[in-house]
Amino acid sequence: HAYHLNRLFLRHTGTSIHRYILGIRIDAAKAMLLNTEDSLAHIAEAVGFNSNTHFSAYFRQTVGLSPRQFREQFKNRV
Repeated sequence: HAYHLNRLFLRHTGTSIHRYILGIRIDAAKAMLLNTEDSLAHIAEAVGFNSNTHFSAYFRQTVGLSPRQFREQFKNRV
């Protein structure tokens, strides 16, 4: 059952399956922001967000920078 699986996952990892998957998506987005010139809309779609607005808001909440700020700040360090 999905509820039971999520409860077990949360108990063993400290995070829900949903948050874990979102973390993987944000990590993939970070890599794409630094290694491609793809648009934010394309990156949002490529990592599984249906909305560019939702992607940008969640990225900012998680990383502390907007996707554009992240790209500008870290692009030259790679």
